[in-house]
Amino acid sequence: MSLDRKDTALLEHAFMHAPIGKALVGLDGRCMQVNRSLCELLGYSEQELQTYTFHTVTHPDDLDLDERNVQRLLDGHAGSYRIEKRYLTRSGDVVWAILSVSLVRSPEGAPLFFVSQIQDITERKQLEQVHQESERLFRLLAEHSADMIARHSPDNVCLYVSPSCERILGYAPEELIGVSAYEFIHPDDAKSLREESHLPSDGPDERLLVFRTRRKDGAYVWLETSCNVLRDETGAVRETISVLRDVTLQKRYIEENDRLRHHRERIEEDLQRSEDNYRRLVEDFPEAIVLAKGERWMYVNDAAARLLGASKEELLRRNAYDTVHPEFHDRIRLRIEQVEGRREPLESMEEKLVRMDGQIIDVEIVCIPAVYEKIEMRCLLIRNITEQKRTQDLIVHSEKLAVAGQFAAAIAHEIRNPLTAIKGFMQLLMRDMTTDKSRFFDVIFAEMNRIEMITNELLILAKPQLIKFTKKDVRFLMQQVVSFMDAQANMNNVLIQVDYGTGDLVASCDENQLKQVFINFIKNAIEAMPDGGIIKIQMRRSAGNVAEIRFIDQGVGIAEEELAKLGEPFFTTKESGTGLGLMVTKRIVQQHEGDVRFRSKLGEGTTVEMTLPIA
Repeated sequence: MSLDRKDTALLEHAFMHAPIGKALVGLDGRCMQVNRSLCELLGYSEQELQTYTFHTVTHPDDLDLDERNVQRLLDGHAGSYRIEKRYLTRSGDVVWAILSVSLVRSPEGAPLFFVSQIQDITERKQLEQVHQESERLFRLLAEHSADMIARHSPDNVCLYVSPSCERILGYAPEELIGVSAYEFIHPDDAKSLREESHLPSDGPDERLLVFRTRRKDGAYVWLETSCNVLRDETGAVRETISVLRDVTLQKRYIEENDRLRHHRERIEEDLQRSEDNYRRLVEDFPEAIVLAKGERWMYVNDAAARLLGASKEELLRRNAYDTVHPEFHDRIRLRIEQVEGRREPLESMEEKLVRMDGQIIDVEIVCIPAVYEKIEMRCLLIRNITEQKRTQDLIVHSEKLAVAGQFAAAIAHEIRNPLTAIKGFMQLLMRDMTTDKSRFFDVIFAEMNRIEMITNELLILAKPQLIKFTKKDVRFLMQQVVSFMDAQANMNNVLIQVDYGTGDLVASCDENQLKQVFINFIKNAIEAMPDGGIIKIQMRRSAGNVAEIRFIDQGVGIAEEELAKLGEPFFTTKESGTGLGLMVTKRIVQQHEGDVRFRSKLGEGTTVEMTLPIA
């Protein structure tokens, strides 16, 4: 059936204005007719394309595939073909397209020309490449993570698990892939975990779970798991990415150390906040990740920005050495030299970093050679171990306290008994002593009283007194202490100024012991100002039902290296001190579930910051 002019015009209009590229190509490969979309895609005019063959605009690597398919059409082995191929634009750029070609023949079957449709898929190809690069980088990070990283289907069948599973569970990755996680979970934990796994479409996508899992040797280990649920466009669960950490030792530690339970819970809360749930891409990795080239940071994730207390833009503008403590600069410089040209990751190392607010934190860094945006760089996995270091210090401090207590008890009893006898006989001798020699006995008794005071402190250290808690107004107790200490302050040309603040400051406390704490702090402040000065005491109620009390003096101050030792057994900055008073004071505050911190600079005075829970 022949077409009239109107139909022909409509077909030609549809051809020329089609949203995808179209071309009529002669048997010699030359473009007979092309539409506007194809011209825009390749950057050529219609006249220019009509002077070229399809060989001219085809990427050399795809030319053979195209020619073989054309030959199949000419040989009658196919009526059409469809392939993905690359085209070269006028500017030399490469564009990807889906090419659909059919051969038009005469009524007698002779080939006449080809009809080609070219659909631009460059953007889709670029997205696929980005996805592949992201997946590769995720795998690289997972393979070198100390934690076990796993991906599970909605029914909890393992799709992927990192090599660290062999260290944590004793299984090789291939032994876990394809197996349900419930086959290894302790029966007492399985029920609650199954309930957790049935999430509604509007439920939380991030969870933190703790449960027991069976190792290959039959023993159970506790795992702490950060889960991140990935959903499809309908809201249905597609898969779950989990980061699993062996916390068996932590569990045992909590059970065996009730005295440190409160501190441990705080550590776990900090750990939970600092270790955000893993996501599919590096940006959401819960630990700090930095990509560096030389001395510059080229990329940081959200966790790195949070760790250093800065925005990403601030970190990228800074030199890498700006965030590293000066004592580690030489090590970092050597590390950069070592990683150049390497393909294997370097052993982890501990360093100190400086946050934007000046706080120094301890970190563990793993350095992995990586390629980002076609540039060789260093991938740094940074883990905050500050709380871990603090916990170790607390354990050492507790051991020192135990040893000091045993030593104090033994020494105190050995001194106190003969001291009592000596003191009694000295009093008998004084009855027959002449007046001109009695002054020597005054000196002797003063020194003996000092020895007796020291033995009493030792006994308090060895056997603390029973605390009787009652509700008292802390401000009223402070008023009583200040009235009592005013006389000593005046004798030393010291003025005590108190800001009692507003609001209730009623605490459950032992009245006498808390007064002793206040007396010790004020007494230390007076002794720190031999030339006189002002002691400022500030009291206020802060958020969280906590009383904050500050003792600020204008004394000689304390050296930075000595601040950390305050409160240790027998450490003192005073010539006549024993190093026990402050230790007992800190113990009393801790027994009241409070805390004591010191800030000081030589020549600028000392600030004692004390916190106490309010009833």
